[in-house]
Amino acid sequence: MTEGFAFTGNPADTKRKLDMMVLDAQQRMVQFAAVRKQIESATVTAEVGAARATVRTTGGLAGLVLSEQARGMSPSQIANEVMAAVQRAQAGIQGKVREIVSENDAVDDSAGRAVVNSFAGRYPQPPERDAGEPVEDMRIGRQDDWH
Repeated sequence: MTEGFAFTGNPADTKRKLDMMVLDAQQRMVQFAAVRKQIESATVTAEVGAARATVRTTGGLAGLVLSEQARGMSPSQIANEVMAAVQRAQAGIQGKVREIVSENDAVDDSAGRAVVNSFAGRYPQPPERDAGEPVEDMRIGRQDDWH
């Protein structure tokens, strides 16, 4: 990196140093774009009982598989296991982002921490619960429309 340049009175040296700084910034921009693309395309999968859920790093559901075990379960049991699997997968997003960032030496420590920290708290670790224990209702849309 080109930190710590001292500009002299020589215009040619100053131009060369500025050109190096611009080149360094352009390279970092390309490297960050590659990391962003990796993060955007990454998924996290978790399995709870009969449900295996895969989520994108946005938290959105990318896939859901129910095992044969679900055939003998009530709809509410299936829903509970699906929700638990989705929540567990979402809770793994920050770790997945941390893994991607740490694999890319191009991202310096402070920038990498900022990227990882931007995912902190979005999806907390779900509480441990027994299979079949109900989860809270998950509703989509505006709260005013729930009734």
